[in-house]
Amino acid sequence: ASTASLRKHRPGTTTRSGAPKRRMARTCTGEVCVRSRFPSSSQNVVYASVDGHIGWQLVGEPPRRRSGWGVFPVAGTDPEAGWDEIVPFAEMPRSRDPETGWIATANARPESDGGTYVGVDFADGYRLGRIGELLSEREDWDPDSTARMQLDVTSLAWRELRGAVLAAAPSTDEGQEAVAQLRSWDGRVAADSSGATVVEYLIVVLARAVATRGAPGSVDWALGRGATPLVPRSMFEFRWAGTLSRLVREEPDWLPPWPELIGEALDATGARVTAEHGPPGPGWAGGTVRPVGLPPPIGARAPFARVFALTLPGAGPAGAGAQGAVRIDAAPGPPGFIPALRSVLALRDGSR
Repeated sequence: ASTASLRKHRPGTTTRSGAPKRRMARTCTGEVCVRSRFPSSSQNVVYASVDGHIGWQLVGEPPRRRSGWGVFPVAGTDPEAGWDEIVPFAEMPRSRDPETGWIATANARPESDGGTYVGVDFADGYRLGRIGELLSEREDWDPDSTARMQLDVTSLAWRELRGAVLAAAPSTDEGQEAVAQLRSWDGRVAADSSGATVVEYLIVVLARAVATRGAPGSVDWALGRGATPLVPRSMFEFRWAGTLSRLVREEPDWLPPWPELIGEALDATGARVTAEHGPPGPGWAGGTVRPVGLPPPIGARAPFARVFALTLPGAGPAGAGAQGAVRIDAAPGPPGFIPALRSVLALRDGSR
């Protein structure tokens, strides 16, 4: 969702050591608290002032393209490729003192009053929506409760898909077991949850079934194949739960009836989970099926592997506070993305 630019090749721009210059106002009495000189990839910046204001500003330098949307590489020799100017800072999305009383960002599409185009490769709004739910539940936040929010594993996507999935009628014993696991599931993609395993497999199976019917010539791209080796996966991969939810509501005529399609997917899901993890039991637990591995390069080789090749139970869907993205083009396994480098800071004295 970010756009990078090579500043040294654009006349009239300079940078120092590649580091962005941030100039923050001490108080937010004016319209803008974050100044415009931020020569780096796009970032969400949130701020709070000592006089009680909060705000959000998207910073960076997205270009005004002559053509296209910047999703796929184009030939540099094409005169219609490239751009002539950068979106002015004054037109970048922002928000100040929203009615909700809180501000959150979570890789979702920026929302603002303006129509400035800043890209298309964003995550679904589930994680942002769940953060908003939790923030709205209380006002007495402290470091401990804020840290617990970061570990939330509730799936909002399942809330939207649950009715359609449980209304389907699988035809095999394995499919019946899969839907039975989901009937009693609380919607939390927890490490000890069998229902979490079933729903992650189900989304993988349904995504391929839908992509095969809707884009038979480009299934791999639809499932998240990246445009270059430098970016091997795209954000399409992380939007399939939301895509399925939308298609269930819209019922497009190019898809079979959803009860039929979901019933077949439940049969396939039950068969795959059973074949790969045995009968229902501890082997179906989400943290067992989707372990988080943290092996640094040196840790992959003996004798260091015993010390550095860590494996932990995985948890969380792509759209939760503790997100654990699944490779949508393969059987669910170790999450491709996990939360990292998060912290909670208690500002006792905002004047310092």
